[in-house]
Amino acid sequence: MEPWVVSTSLIFVYLLATIVIGILANRKGAANLEDFFLYGRQAGVVVLYLTVVATFHSAFAFLGSGGFFFTHGIGFWMAGTWTVLVGAVTYTLGTRIWALGKKFGYITPADMIADFYESETVRVVVALVSVLFTLLYIQVQAQGLGYILSVATGDRISF
Repeated sequence: MEPWVVSTSLIFVYLLATIVIGILANRKGAANLEDFFLYGRQAGVVVLYLTVVATFHSAFAFLGSGGFFFTHGIGFWMAGTWTVLVGAVTYTLGTRIWALGKKFGYITPADMIADFYESETVRVVVALVSVLFTLLYIQVQAQGLGYILSVATGDRISF
């Protein structure tokens, strides 16, 4: 079997598995914002940590890290340090933010920051900045996936 068939098949099997897991998880969830954004506030430390790390190491890990490590050498340790640091910060600040969110019913960072500063303007600004950078992040991930599919399929699926 040709390498492009194997790599493309693996990508699509992974995609299918992700969709199936999402459908099964959707059946257990409630139809409200808290469940959609916060997993009903029931995710444990391990799930939250892995979510943050997966976000941090997304397209960069597959496409940029090899070149970064080749160019900068020992810079590899920086990625590991950031992973540990993210975990420490998430544990230290995240537990406090989680407690505040649970106590006051915050769903988004904009809710918490707006309540702290007692300003709806702050809520709107934080929400807009969050949406803008989320859209940019999604765009980078889509471009990374396009590049990966292009290479994996031998350009049979173009970028």
